[in-house]
Amino acid sequence: MKDFIKCFLLLTVLLCASIANAQTDKWNNGTLKVGVMLPLHNNDGDGQRMVEYYRGILLALNDLNTEGIKTEVRAWNVPIDADIRTTLLDEDAAKQHIIFGPLYSDKVGYLANFCKTYDIKMVIPFSINGDEVTKNSNVFQVYQSPEELNRKSIGAFLERFPGHQAIFINCNDDQSTKAAFTKGLRQQLDAVKRNYKLTNINTPMADFAKAFSVNQPNVIVVNSEKSPQLTRVFAKLDSLVQSRPGIAISMFGYNEWFMYQKYDLAQFYKYNVYIPTTFYYNAVADRTEEFERKYFEAYGENMDPSGLPRFGLTGYDHTMFFIRGLAKYGKFFKGTATENTWRALQTRLNFSRVGEGGYQNNNFQLMHFLSNQSLEAITY
Repeated sequence: MKDFIKCFLLLTVLLCASIANAQTDKWNNGTLKVGVMLPLHNNDGDGQRMVEYYRGILLALNDLNTEGIKTEVRAWNVPIDADIRTTLLDEDAAKQHIIFGPLYSDKVGYLANFCKTYDIKMVIPFSINGDEVTKNSNVFQVYQSPEELNRKSIGAFLERFPGHQAIFINCNDDQSTKAAFTKGLRQQLDAVKRNYKLTNINTPMADFAKAFSVNQPNVIVVNSEKSPQLTRVFAKLDSLVQSRPGIAISMFGYNEWFMYQKYDLAQFYKYNVYIPTTFYYNAVADRTEEFERKYFEAYGENMDPSGLPRFGLTGYDHTMFFIRGLAKYGKFFKGTATENTWRALQTRLNFSRVGEGGYQNNNFQLMHFLSNQSLEAITY
């Protein structure tokens, strides 16, 4: 029995040494191996979006190769009903330097443990339920929860508008998803003893106007993210400023408003709109147009125009950020702002350590539409 235990311990030591040596050799290799474990199919919306994301990865790797950063990509289709443990049996899986995926929460733990064993960086690009980032130093979690984004948005509002008259406009939208934000913001305003006004989109103009200050700038918060409600608010404000020229108005909006930018851009500029977000898709930027041209030439079709953010651009930005970082810093890359060598087209990244675990993306910004028809990004 003692001989058996000694043999078992020896084999364990040899296996650990073998894995360690393989890891060292892998990171000393001049070619970065990029793995993708996502639903890559056309059977449903998840698959179609991830195919677009993967196409962005491929375009980024092609550009990186022309810059002298050598890469090899290996992709696995991991749909919702797949057992990722079967995928991980592929001998190529352990050879990767970085793996993007998975999409579904039930697969995260298996892949995270695998990446920890074989010293592979793991990028979770989209929303998941789980806490792997808190306990696995190989994990990079891009997604930020709605609760976290609400907290940051409320903090940005309090910092940005200290001398403004805050006005909450009720749009009577029973299906709104913004109740948690407006409730949280009002609670914080109460806590710091800042007055604010409440009004309703259906309130007659004479009473509606009473909510606005003529002695200090006003900042508006509406309790709906939807286009019809926003259109009605703009119409109401147009009537207000006609009757009260010179009144100062800003608006604090929502990420969904980007979808209406094509139609409401003039109003965004007119009413000094701020949108809290983790990304910005600038359709008229030269670099965006160049990417979209390359995407169409490569795949014979455009990115899905309903995607917000654009998944092809997201895949491109993620890949440029991580592969450039790994090429410069190797296995010690942590994804911090000081290590970043990529100017994002759409999706900025900035990671910080979560305790003794992995790294969480903390990028947050306000996109500000200025009255002079320009745009500024206020990064936190």
